[in-house]
Amino acid sequence: MGKHDLQQKYGKLVAYKPSKTTSTKIAISAGAFLTTLGFAHAASAESYTVKSGDSLWAISQQYDTTVAELAKINNISDPAVLSIGQKIETSATAVQNATAPQAPAATTPAPAPTPTEIIKEIPAVTYTVKAGDTLGAIADQYDVSVAEIAKNSGIQNQNFIFIGQNLIITPARTEKVASTPETPATPAPKPVELPAVTYTVKAGDTLSTIAISQKVSVADIVKYSNITNPNLIFVNQKLILKPATVVNPDTGDIANTGSAGEASDGYVNVPLDVTVGPYSNGNTYASGNCTWYVKDVFKARMGDWWGNAKDWTASAQREGFVVDDKPVANLTIAVFAPGSAGADKTYGHVAVVVGVSEDTVTVKEMNGTAGLGKTNTRIVPKNSASYIHMDY
Repeated sequence: MGKHDLQQKYGKLVAYKPSKTTSTKIAISAGAFLTTLGFAHAASAESYTVKSGDSLWAISQQYDTTVAELAKINNISDPAVLSIGQKIETSATAVQNATAPQAPAATTPAPAPTPTEIIKEIPAVTYTVKAGDTLGAIADQYDVSVAEIAKNSGIQNQNFIFIGQNLIITPARTEKVASTPETPATPAPKPVELPAVTYTVKAGDTLSTIAISQKVSVADIVKYSNITNPNLIFVNQKLILKPATVVNPDTGDIANTGSAGEASDGYVNVPLDVTVGPYSNGNTYASGNCTWYVKDVFKARMGDWWGNAKDWTASAQREGFVVDDKPVANLTIAVFAPGSAGADKTYGHVAVVVGVSEDTVTVKEMNGTAGLGKTNTRIVPKNSASYIHMDY
């Protein structure tokens, strides 16, 4: 049928233009195309073994079927992933025949896919024909040849395309992606902490006798134990003779961690400090005493009328604060019963916990070993006090 006859029978749908080839391509209606070129292909009941570079789309084109059909009859959940050596049944007939009893045939085992190799499918580039399109114009748009589009799209007559027809510009393809197991990073060696060397004061001890017996200097004991008055130590007080150290396994460097709760520069971290300035809204406790100092640290977070130091645990519990034997640095108040760890024998003592170790705590206090209105830090047994938690 000539070009002139086709236009007379179906009517002229578009103005044709010559393409890069000698043939003329025009878009006609889908109904006219199917009426003129209707055909059917019988499905092959064969099976296919996947090779390197295969894709389900390429196999479907070879056996005149669809990706969806192959995926269905082969129970393939992800059409983009195939394995080399995988057996693909190309029609339902082949699957049905495969279930019938038959004599076993000697087969060569399919090669197993390389564990470090993944076959990844790159999807096809497609185009849907619109009114006015020609294969030549589409080929120019995608910088491919008319012959390539015709081959990839299964077009037998390059003179005819129809509106709504799905053309395959470049077919789906596969590529091998190397899957190299990741080598876990070698963890950095952990620093080794050497515990502090300590001494518990006994009746009759003095710093001098302790220093001589332990072969250290009085100055070191005073420094590492945060002692402000070398003439005042008490029974069961834990002294630090040598501070805890941290050794770097890589370099062998040794870092002095200081005493429990103490920063390496010798200063103790406290949430707030009386030295910053007086209590702005008036402190309800007697100036210069231990209670005044702790109130100045925690300010409005604690009560204004908790009484003498020995009464603070009961007052705090009455107001809903947690009181236990588990101190937390910078978030708990140590409450000493009268006479405990050097506390006043009548009124008791309170201090701010600034460091915690296994069985001792470091406290910062006022009206302690330094005297009325002065602050100091010292290390005391953990079980010598109760602890009010201010972390709410």
